Amino acid sequence: MPELVSNILNNALYLSILVILLSSVIGFYVKMHLHDRCLRDFDGFEVVVEDKGGKVVWGTLKVYSSGLELIYTGEHWDREGHVETSYILYDKDLVNLQAIYRFHDDQSPANRRKRTRDIKHTYRPNLFRRARRAVRNVLSTFKDAIVQSLNTILGYRAAQSPQAAVLSKHKELTTTGAQLLSGAAGNAYEPILERHIGHYVVVEIVRGARVEEEYGILKEYSAKYLEILNARLEVPMAVYLKDRKPPHDPPVEVKVGAGSVHVKNYLDRPLLVDTIRCEKKLRKVELCVERRAEVEVPLTKDEMGKQVQVDVAVRCLADLIVPRSLAVVRHAGEREKPSLEVLLGLDELYSLPWVRRLTKAIAD
Repeated sequence: MPELVSNILNNALYLSILVILLSSVIGFYVKMHLHDRCLRDFDGFEVVVEDKGGKVVWGTLKVYSSGLELIYTGEHWDREGHVETSYILYDKDLVNLQAIYRFHDDQSPANRRKRTRDIKHTYRPNLFRRARRAVRNVLSTFKDAIVQSLNTILGYRAAQSPQAAVLSKHKELTTTGAQLLSGAAGNAYEPILERHIGHYVVVEIVRGARVEEEYGILKEYSAKYLEILNARLEVPMAVYLKDRKPPHDPPVEVKVGAGSVHVKNYLDRPLLVDTIRCEKKLRKVELCVERRAEVEVPLTKDEMGKQVQVDVAVRCLADLIVPRSLAVVRHAGEREKPSLEVLLGLDELYSLPWVRRLTKAIAD
């Protein structure tokens, strides 16, 4: 065996063939199996996707290595009369992504239970989950070392055999395959973010010309995304209603009077009167309107007698995935020190089927 390995490394043609095979296998595996860690957590859930332009699409999320697909709950007819059953977002489309929302109210009972377990395991991870994540971080670090070592070997062999053009060419292909693997598996270990996994954090998110703060549990991070659980969000009305007009009365009634704006909330969720716009001027209001309640917002002298626009947002409980190009973890939140029972996972023993059977047998 050592002699065979030596022959392969000393023969430019054999080494080139080996590189071709390895690159092809790695590329095929990445295309078929490896997905972004954050996006993978939302696979199979009802989600709402919002882009930077305010366009909203919703459905059951299906994650692929090259993009996303939103499966509609039923058939949809477009203006040309075509029947559509899903909406596909490719990698190039995800550049314009603003956020992916997973509203708690939209989930099936099974998905609600799955989401609750996910939040519990993230916020209060036991010893085995911590160990598994530590092992994954070590393997991710070794992955980068293996790629660097392979490129070093190829560079050395290419320098020794300048006539082996195929070797030099497939050094580039191997690098491309390694980049593909890195992109799909996520970035390597990041100490700052890793320290806050499973804890509440404050995330700053850029929305247009504004920077918003969201508070939730940092579930996961990847090269492209941050995943936040159990966040109390204030989302635009179009996002909450999924860009659809309600079948009956409007969910919010806004009446502009001579000296004030009257806002009435018909939803079962609190509203936030966020801003008032008047002649390209923006005034922050940030006044809460409880469910089935109404408020009156006084106008300033500059706004009286002019056309004004009121921006409202819906307060709801949701999880979200947001691009790291738009979001950053800015502050640490509250922390909970787990008990020894939680740390060792003993609080989950009774949920295991064999433990329930054994307990029942003892009781009988």
